[in-house]
Amino acid sequence: MLYSTLKFVVFTCLSSLLILSCDSTITSDNQSANNSIIDSSTILSSESALSPDMRKVLAAIRTATATYHDVDKAIADGYLEATPFVPGMGYHYVNGGLMDDVIDPYAPEALVYIHNPANDSKRRLVAVEYIYPGPTVENGFDISILNDVFPGIDGDEWHHVGGVGWTLHAWVWYPNPGGVFNATNSRIGDGS
Repeated sequence: MLYSTLKFVVFTCLSSLLILSCDSTITSDNQSANNSIIDSSTILSSESALSPDMRKVLAAIRTATATYHDVDKAIADGYLEATPFVPGMGYHYVNGGLMDDVIDPYAPEALVYIHNPANDSKRRLVAVEYIYPGPTVENGFDISILNDVFPGIDGDEWHHVGGVGWTLHAWVWYPNPGGVFNATNSRIGDGS
């Protein structure tokens, strides 16, 4: 019971902390906010600087999460909308049942969506997010334990969200000029 309550509190804190702004859209299904065309080769080329092992992990993450292009399937599997649109990110859908101290690259705690201009009634999957509950480094957390979750990525890519823990975005479904693991994506609208 205490464990379930703790997961609910963490889920609620994440929802509250990520509520930052209003709605935004992308210009078309295959265009970013700055009108550049996006296709799968663009996503893959944005990963070219990563190690071969990391590219294999990202491909496996895409395979594991492909079913969630349909947001209704994500909801059926326990992912609930936790935030309105967050500028530079999107809508976060969090699975409270996955909120624990285990990071499984193929079962992310959160999925990130944007508006799908090709179908106004649907959303488009753009990223996955991993959430690891833990205190700040200043409070004794050893961030090195997160270093081995993804090959070739060190702990400085994770950032701490107060009241929630450590988070890491992986932009596996939408190219990010800032890098696959950057917290925000400049191709995602800012709500203006």
